[in-house]
Amino acid sequence: MKEIKPGCFLIIHNNQNELLLQIRGDYSKHWETHSFFWWMMEEWETPIQAVAREILEELNFFISNYKYLGSIDNTITKIWNFTKRHVFLTKINMTADKFTVLEWDWCEFKSISEIKKQDFYNILWLEEIITLIEKELD
Repeated sequence: MKEIKPGCFLIIHNNQNELLLQIRGDYSKHWETHSFFWWMMEEWETPIQAVAREILEELNFFISNYKYLGSIDNTITKIWNFTKRHVFLTKINMTADKFTVLEWDWCEFKSISEIKKQDFYNILWLEEIITLIEKELD
């Protein structure tokens, strides 16, 4: 049985309030084509440490300016084996092609309306994350 841990999500947006997505391609575990950047926390990590470690591992990028949007308790929406999902938001003033993608196929910025049409692992998961982001970006 898999261990249940909290997860962390980093939502990266640009000046046009478009969000950066991972393009999963052959790396997809559940036939999803797109995803936000997320990770399971290690037992020794805080949410901030998990975000900093993983964004460095996946995009070779050090992040220092972010805002904690809150957490979503997974007793309502059972996604993966997360106990809860911590959501962070950061604004980046660069184009997607400037990132060095070390995992997944590539990344691209999309508007929230475009994202709602993409193939994500779970629509409830997507809606919960988007609700937090829209409150912040409005």
